[in-house]
Amino acid sequence: MASKKVDPAELNLSSFTKWSKDWGLVTAADGEKVNTMTVAWGALGVLWSKNMVTVYVHPNRYTHEFMEKADKFSVTFFGDQRDPLIPDQREALNLLGSVSGRDRDKIAESGLTVEWQDGAPAFKEAALTITCRMVYREALRRENFVSEELSAECWGGGKDTPLHSMYIGEVIGVYVEE
Repeated sequence: MASKKVDPAELNLSSFTKWSKDWGLVTAADGEKVNTMTVAWGALGVLWSKNMVTVYVHPNRYTHEFMEKADKFSVTFFGDQRDPLIPDQREALNLLGSVSGRDRDKIAESGLTVEWQDGAPAFKEAALTITCRMVYREALRRENFVSEELSAECWGGGKDTPLHSMYIGEVIGVYVEE
């Protein structure tokens, strides 16, 4: 699908719906090697007077290794901004969220096509692509949770279970399907 670059202020979407209902992919590269994973947690907004994207990746995910090295990443969403996902895209997102790129070529299996935008790997089939320059990364720490209930609900496991890492990227490009 062809896409055009737009001003982030032109987006008319519900960030809550995009993350929790539609899901997206966070994608990063280590050289020419690309990995992606399905994400249902994240944020779009303004931080430090810049348009930013925040995503969370658990350290046991292969994508975590890529995000730790990446200077750029993308977040992609599928389906038209006004229409729900088509079933084939949901199947691809399910696959990309449940299979490790360590073990097999899950991107090829998904049927999606990697393309590079603004120096970040993304997907040709995406209806919305947001490319980001990495500006901040940090492992979440259990002792910083104010709500013990939320901590237990979100992280489960015991005291030794690692928590997600947070990645904040400055938006360098927004592309929508034409």
